[in-house]
Amino acid sequence: HVASVRRPSRAPAALVGYRGTRGCKVSLIVVPEPDGFTDEMAAFEAPPKRGFFWRAGERGYVVFAEGMAESRFSLIARSIREASLRHLPLDTGARKKLAENRAKSPPCRA
Repeated sequence: HVASVRRPSRAPAALVGYRGTRGCKVSLIVVPEPDGFTDEMAAFEAPPKRGFFWRAGERGYVVFAEGMAESRFSLIARSIREASLRHLPLDTGARKKLAENRAKSPPCRA
């Protein structure tokens, strides 16, 4: 799912949602002009780790999941973050770790 999210007096954010074959749902919001992203929002990364927030260049990112094992979501979120900071697709090592983790993770509860 891809959508544009309206923001008052600001450029719209992009919302990308994915539902995997095992019921997992992951959503990524990309926000241009992330000046409203405060350092306090980093608390979003605190347990139970259902969401992660970061900045990369001129963009702000928020990723969250429903019903996914915490260790799996953490690996996915950190992989997305690393790719956004490098402005490159996931590298081979990240793809391998994600595949190995998927094989060990339970299906989602969502």
